[in-house]
Amino acid sequence: MLFRSEGPCCRAIIRRSNNPHRKIMINLPDNQSVFSTIQKNRDDFISYNIAHLRELIRYLSPDKFELFHTLPFLLHVNSPIFPGYVDDPDCRYGIYGFQDSGFWKLALQHFAYSEKQLLPCLAKKYHILGLYLMGSSGTLAQGDHSDLDYWVLVDDEINHTSGMDLLKHKLNLLEEWADKTYTQKVGFFILTAGQVKQNSFRKVDEESSGTIQRTILKEEFYRTFLMIAGRIPYWTVLPAGLDKSGYYEWIDRMETAGSPLSDRNYIDLGYPDAIDQNECPGALLWQVYKARHDPVKSYIKASLIIRYFFSPETTPLPCDEIKKKFSDKQLDNFIIDPYSTIFNKTLLFYRHRKDIRRLEMLRECLFLRMHGYPLVRPIEPFSPKQELLQIYLKEWAWDEEKIRHLQNYPDWPEPDKLDYEIRIISRISSLYKEIRLAETAGPKTENAELHSIQNRISAVFQSRPHKIPRCSAYIKAKAEAGKLRLLFRHDASDKKSWIVCEQESILKPSFQRNLYAGSGLSGIAGWLDVNRLHLNLSHSIQVDSRKEHVSNSQAMKFLQKAFHFLNGQGRDYEAGIPAWSKVLVAVESNPSAGNNSYEQFDIIMKNTWGEIFHHHPDLKDIENNMLKCYKLSNILYTLTQDKPSGDPQFLIVTLGAEDEEYARKTTLEFLHQLRAKQSVIPMNVAKTDQPSVAEDFEPENPFLDLL
Repeated sequence: MLFRSEGPCCRAIIRRSNNPHRKIMINLPDNQSVFSTIQKNRDDFISYNIAHLRELIRYLSPDKFELFHTLPFLLHVNSPIFPGYVDDPDCRYGIYGFQDSGFWKLALQHFAYSEKQLLPCLAKKYHILGLYLMGSSGTLAQGDHSDLDYWVLVDDEINHTSGMDLLKHKLNLLEEWADKTYTQKVGFFILTAGQVKQNSFRKVDEESSGTIQRTILKEEFYRTFLMIAGRIPYWTVLPAGLDKSGYYEWIDRMETAGSPLSDRNYIDLGYPDAIDQNECPGALLWQVYKARHDPVKSYIKASLIIRYFFSPETTPLPCDEIKKKFSDKQLDNFIIDPYSTIFNKTLLFYRHRKDIRRLEMLRECLFLRMHGYPLVRPIEPFSPKQELLQIYLKEWAWDEEKIRHLQNYPDWPEPDKLDYEIRIISRISSLYKEIRLAETAGPKTENAELHSIQNRISAVFQSRPHKIPRCSAYIKAKAEAGKLRLLFRHDASDKKSWIVCEQESILKPSFQRNLYAGSGLSGIAGWLDVNRLHLNLSHSIQVDSRKEHVSNSQAMKFLQKAFHFLNGQGRDYEAGIPAWSKVLVAVESNPSAGNNSYEQFDIIMKNTWGEIFHHHPDLKDIENNMLKCYKLSNILYTLTQDKPSGDPQFLIVTLGAEDEEYARKTTLEFLHQLRAKQSVIPMNVAKTDQPSVAEDFEPENPFLDLL
């Protein structure tokens, strides 16, 4: 649809539309009309942005609000007196126009400095052109656990320079500071204006889907972004309804006609093209992977993606519909919320298809999302969330029992939470399969990024023998929020087994909920590592050994060693088969048995995909410690030969023995001899603890067949 301006002060321009066989006449306003329109649209966008910011602040605790208004300032300055300092003159920092913003004035008050005092901290040239907060922040989908994801737009000239590397280092320091000081996850994504304009996003990693969803990500940016500081994207101030040619004609007029509104206040981040349906399969795979942290949000996004796939190309983009609401100037109203638009469109999509099962799942996900899932909490009274939810509940006609059941999600047993997540992820998988079946016949393009995502999905969700399982999104969210308290204790019925319990607090352990059970301390350490539950040991973990020969302090010391050993290595998902990277062995000795006899062996093995496998060989009938170490070396040799492997690191720790080094030295010496001989004595240990990717197997969960 084209934007048309009627009136005597217009000039006619002939240009081609997206249809190359049809010429379209449009009326481009005169300069004064263009400038007036831009000024009005700018004012409307600023009002909308303020309403967006109000919703963000509504759901922030006082300390998180302090972090939110401080972060932009810390990107604008570089000094050892402030967090994020990089001691290098080549570091690039400073946000364009930031000193005209409210964030600057608030920072001066907060840190009690004058502008004159801060002059030495400022850059001679500001290399950050814009800072934008993207995603659920400031929307109905925001919760206590929501990340703060910033797009940091920089000069093209510093790309691929040491200055860019130093800026990345500065942002990494600020991410670590925010996590440590405020227990808030912050992500900075550095892009140039040219990259955003061309939809050329970063490669696949833990937080980025790379290039597999170019148009989808551009639409999401325009639909959800919050303007924090810097230049305003042209898209926000241009009239709604422009096609691509009209979009660039308006920009050209602004930049060449001597606009009283400096074009340096704006930036061209590109026109939001129609969604490329070829992106949808990869985008759904990405949501399967992201579901490990928040399956509810992933299902909502997956529902939007399948709507994109089955909608005509001429269907208006959600971001364009949101843009038309900029002029509504409504505060505290769900109608202008970016996510309410998505909620309504996806609900209507399933209803029109009469897809009752997916529709009901979406309703449950929307309910949980607005309650702050994974950390489900009551909704603030008289808020836009409550207003919209009351409308939904009246329409859905749920009974009180179902509503209470979902509201009580934090009280569900851990297995019930995991089962519910599997149901959601299975539905996302079914959407992926439906799209694959609906795609036109013909060769499908190979994409290395898709293979990387498939490997990531396999690492997280695929069940294999001896593999340590994942925990629920709820437990991960509590850990990231610094609110998870764990108790490690021995099972009263089986002294070899350890149980991980969630408890209300270290000081009030009366409430306990079992989360995981396994044999040996190594298995417990592996469970924490594979789920990335990086907890403060002294504040978050309590040990109740109940063993005379392994004290609580010894167990805690071992856990510290294990965490240090297992952490610090990146994951490589490019290879089709992961290699072994680290092997941790806990050897428990029982002095009461005489001669410090080794009583228990506990092995965990970590591969380059981050998977961890647990083995608990029974060597108690072997005559003495030296022979037990020899047998252990054979086991380790065999287990590390079934995958391509460079040279895995080994850590062998003895608990309860007078000589803590004997088991380590003896076992590694035997292992060295076995490697030198390139031979191994047969034993009763399965050679392959995880099946090859090439092997056929029946997946335990229906969503895994997408692999």
